[in-house]
Amino acid sequence: MTDDDDDDVREVRLRSEFDDMLALRGPGSLIDFQCAPLGAEESIDLARGRARPDVVLRGFMSVEAFQRRHPQRAPDKYLIMLRCRGVAKLADVKRAFGTDHAAAGLPQPFTADGLVVIEEHQFEAIFPLQYPEALPHFIWLTPIFHPNIQGRNLCTTGRPFAPGTRLADICRMAGQMVQYRNFNPESYLDAEAREWAVTNRRTDRLPVDRRPLVASADERLIIFVDGDPGAAGEPERPGGGPVRSLVEWV
Repeated sequence: MTDDDDDDVREVRLRSEFDDMLALRGPGSLIDFQCAPLGAEESIDLARGRARPDVVLRGFMSVEAFQRRHPQRAPDKYLIMLRCRGVAKLADVKRAFGTDHAAAGLPQPFTADGLVVIEEHQFEAIFPLQYPEALPHFIWLTPIFHPNIQGRNLCTTGRPFAPGTRLADICRMAGQMVQYRNFNPESYLDAEAREWAVTNRRTDRLPVDRRPLVASADERLIIFVDGDPGAAGEPERPGGGPVRSLVEWV
């Protein structure tokens, strides 16, 4: 296969991903995004196995602006906004915003254990020049308290996403994770969040947000991936066993 063939395969895959992402937007959707082409400096960084947030966050524009400027191509990177309720540690929120809690206009603690409700969450998805042979990079950007998200890592250690997983599906799964409608108690990144989630899984604290991410979606209220299938407000699955996630894991 020639380099031109590789470029054609990549562009076809990127266009398909873009079409799926466009379908997520619309009235009632809690998922939105900005996008951009891949810059030269970040391409070099990704080839060296790193992704610096100060570099990869450059160049983002609205979907409409991207389509005007680049009518014949699909984006190489996405800044995804999940406008659903999730929780974060108050200390992490203060550190991220660099200001006093009250001055930032943030909500009061969600629980007595120092968690606050956050209404918008962001992560970045980057398709390197070697895609689809090389997997996309995911960088979590905002404070979050969840068993399967820690720091800038979104399920990228322990059990990453399978190679064929679509970005639109990852966006929906990440939103469900933020809402505490989806978590994996068996393969986790944050032990403290895992303990909190398991302790509260049958209480009215979970899910934190019951709204569907996409207005037309038919979604389970809570998905316990590879864990106890019982969920607050839902009956046990017949025969028990793990619940399959919307997104395939490896």
